[in-house]
Amino acid sequence: MKKVLLFFALFMGLFATSWAYDFSAISPSGHTLFYNIISGGVEVINQNEYIYYTNPPTGALIIPSSVVYNGNTYSVIRIGGGAFIYCFDLTSVTIPNSVTSIGSSAFQGCSSLTSVTIPNSVTSIGSYAFEGCISLTSVTIPNSAFEGCSSLASVSISNSVTSIGSYAFKYCSSLTSVTIPNSVTSIDSGAFIYCSGLTSVTIPNSVTSIGFSAFTYCSSLASVSIPNSVTSIGIGAFEDCSSLTSVTIPNSVTSINSNTFARCSNLASVSIPNSVTSIGIGAFKGCSGLSSVTIPNAVKIIGENAFYGCSNLATVNYYADSCTYAGYESGNSLYLPFGSSCTGLTTVNVGANVKVLPDYLFAYCRNLANVNLPNTLKYIGKYTLSNTSINTITIPNSVNRISDAAFWRCYNLTNVTLPNTLSEIGSAAFQDDTNLVSINIPTSLTHIRKNLFRRCYNLPSIDLSHVIKVDSTAFIACRNITSLTIPSNITDIAYGAFASCTGLTEITFESRIPPTIGDSAFINVPSSTPVYIPCGTLALYAARLPYLSNFVENTFTFSAVSEDDNKGTVQVLNEPTCTNPNAVLNAIPASGYRFDHWSTGSTQNPYSLTVTTDTVITAYFVSEGGTEGIEDINADGVNIYVKDGRIVVDGTTEEYSIYDITGRIVAHSHSAEVASLLPCGVYLVKVGIRPAYKVVVR
Repeated sequence: MKKVLLFFALFMGLFATSWAYDFSAISPSGHTLFYNIISGGVEVINQNEYIYYTNPPTGALIIPSSVVYNGNTYSVIRIGGGAFIYCFDLTSVTIPNSVTSIGSSAFQGCSSLTSVTIPNSVTSIGSYAFEGCISLTSVTIPNSAFEGCSSLASVSISNSVTSIGSYAFKYCSSLTSVTIPNSVTSIDSGAFIYCSGLTSVTIPNSVTSIGFSAFTYCSSLASVSIPNSVTSIGIGAFEDCSSLTSVTIPNSVTSINSNTFARCSNLASVSIPNSVTSIGIGAFKGCSGLSSVTIPNAVKIIGENAFYGCSNLATVNYYADSCTYAGYESGNSLYLPFGSSCTGLTTVNVGANVKVLPDYLFAYCRNLANVNLPNTLKYIGKYTLSNTSINTITIPNSVNRISDAAFWRCYNLTNVTLPNTLSEIGSAAFQDDTNLVSINIPTSLTHIRKNLFRRCYNLPSIDLSHVIKVDSTAFIACRNITSLTIPSNITDIAYGAFASCTGLTEITFESRIPPTIGDSAFINVPSSTPVYIPCGTLALYAARLPYLSNFVENTFTFSAVSEDDNKGTVQVLNEPTCTNPNAVLNAIPASGYRFDHWSTGSTQNPYSLTVTTDTVITAYFVSEGGTEGIEDINADGVNIYVKDGRIVVDGTTEEYSIYDITGRIVAHSHSAEVASLLPCGVYLVKVGIRPAYKVVVR
């Protein structure tokens, strides 16, 4: 049978009546012991069950291997629960090889007990079996529990032991070193907790699991080697091992549990293998001696407070190319893996294969100034680099999304370069970056999200030429912007978008149809600030901006001219104005010429058009036309010739087009004869799919 240190919850019933033992007998050491007959032999029991003996044994006790009662010989196979509890003057105990189990609290409170020999026959030792044996200095065990044996200085664990049970050596503060045999496969929860004198421990390759709090508060433990056989390290396994300076975690481990190395304040280096996929809550919390750490590529989860209080951590090499979780937000609180307590963190190197910086990753790392981003990066998460000390940053061309508050409250940030690959910048991404003086809005970005540049007090200008929509309070209190142009492509400006931009000296709206303007979009801008608007739009803009009063309609210049005054002139029948933007023009050809077209492409004459901006209209005139062609063309059954200044196409019903020498189409018809006269010159006639024919009119 496997020999395991088994510990069970102790239930102590205190009875006023005497224990009904079967018989008593004198031991080889002269002590009266009490027995009950059980299957296979007898057990030594307490005279009064879990309370003081009437005449407790003192000095050196020898328990016999067998006793005789009523002519029968019985093997002593068990020391019952509480058998020698509070035998204060008991100094030593010899247990025979016949005994297989020691019950709960069997020697609890034996404060004078200095040594005990437990045979290999013992396979089970109950909870608190030796609790409070404060004078115990030496013990040889197969399996056992020595909680509170504060004087125990050395221990030899038998090769028959397969597990060191829960709280086996709790509070053994004088224990300095332990060699665990190769037979042991597990070190259970709290096995060496509060062993404050333990300086070294050898864990064999047979061990596969280290339980939670197994070495917690082993404050003198300076180093530990965890073998490759270990696949599981429990919560808080090495918590508060304040003398631990280095640790190597084997590749067999896939998870670093919560608080595993919390408050190991002298831990200067740690090697996290590529096998690790998660780093638990507070895993390295309070490791103030840690100066650098590498997060390997397999890590998918970094728990909140994982590196909280690592005040000397200066460099993080972040290679986790699959990480999707690194903290969370609840109400107004952020739960972060590094955070403001990592006051020494100044540099982050992001690995070449990383595509995502997850939400909250380096938020509130207040002294983080250098962040090296790879060209593979596509996404910068929510709050990821907020409240850092970054001064200048260039976002790689690979990035297509920056999430909410990504650079929020980066008070030292002055210059940002964004790529034209960006499709989205989240709300408040640069909010409260009070020293930001330069940032470009990429042509790919059409939506300015809520609070994006809120309280960026020193931002001097912004280019909105590609933007369609500006969300609420996007530029609120950007008081250093002096000139603002709202291009005609912007259709929506939400509530408070430019509120309190007190430095504005001019605002220009380019569209004749005002965008949708939310309440207070420009509130607290000085009411006297000139607002330049297109001619004829005063009533529209005044209705949408009632708190601004200095509207200036942009007047325009208008002229209508002839390409050549010798060929003809232009008469303006109606001059356009802001109140009536309709113009009417009449082209008057000179003798021998005729009107051909306007510079807008229109051939109307007179010509009516609406004018709202600076405009020049040119009239083009051509000769009345030649009277004949140089030669007739007969090809493919088609006859082309000039008659009275017109080109005639006979012998086909196909559609044809006529082009002048500049390539401009001058006629397009199914009829045989072009109606209008043509000036002298060279023309190309294209009939159906045939090659073009050259015709010269003179």
